[in-house]
Amino acid sequence: MILDAAPMAGKTNRSFVDIYACYDLLEALRAQNLMESHNISCRLRDLSSSALPLTIGKFGERRIAVPHEAVIQAKQVLGKAIHDGFLSTSGNFCGARPAGSGSATAGEAA
Repeated sequence: MILDAAPMAGKTNRSFVDIYACYDLLEALRAQNLMESHNISCRLRDLSSSALPLTIGKFGERRIAVPHEAVIQAKQVLGKAIHDGFLSTSGNFCGARPAGSGSATAGEAA
């Protein structure tokens, strides 16, 4: 899914692409911080559909979105973080994967 970011002062619109989905808020925040530490612009999308803090199935889904031009680098960074144990194997990559990643599930990405 491609998102159009709202224009920021002095910056042009950039298309953001969902690259990673998980159901744990702390996991999503770790992934967001990881992107920022690698100087990759990132948006955390909360797709929760309830006022209650549900994390069952898609009711608590959170997605990480990055600019289209950073998709491959971001997925490689996330894959390494999963391989190193910084992120759990419970999340999933969205859409196309970087070359050599093997599977759409995050646990098999690196």
